[in-house]
Order: sequence, then C-alpha cells, then structure tokens
Amino acid sequence: MTPLKILKIALLVTALMLMTGGGLLLGIGLYDTAQPSDVGIVLGSKVELDGQPSARLKARLDKAAALYRGH
Repeated sequence: MTPLKILKIALLVTALMLMTGGGLLLGIGLYDTAQPSDVGIVLGSKVELDGQPSARLKARLDKAAALYRGH
C-alpha cells in the first residue's frame, strides 16, 4: 500500500469516527433528563488576581444562578 493510500484511509476513518461521535453527542444531548438539584458545578474561566471572576466566568455564574432559581 502506498503512503498516500494509507493517509486517505486514515483520514476517512478519522472523519467517520468524528461523525459518529458527533451524532452520539447530538442524540444524547437532545434527550433532556434534567432534574432539580441542590448542587451545581460551573466550569469556568479565570478568576482575576483581586478575586473577582472574569467577565466570561461572571456570565456563566449568572446563568447558573438563574437556572438554580428556576428562571
């Protein structure tokens, strides 16, 4: 097998794996099983040196607080 043919096969396999993974994520993501909870985890951005959240993290925290309050 030529190196070019091996590269084409590798790219095809990679593309198929990405499409399969994306399809699974989409399918699982569309099935919402959210339930009320007492705890939430906010994955975020950086905290400034003065201890304040960055603008991006503040937006995530604000959204998490709104979801917690049921808005």
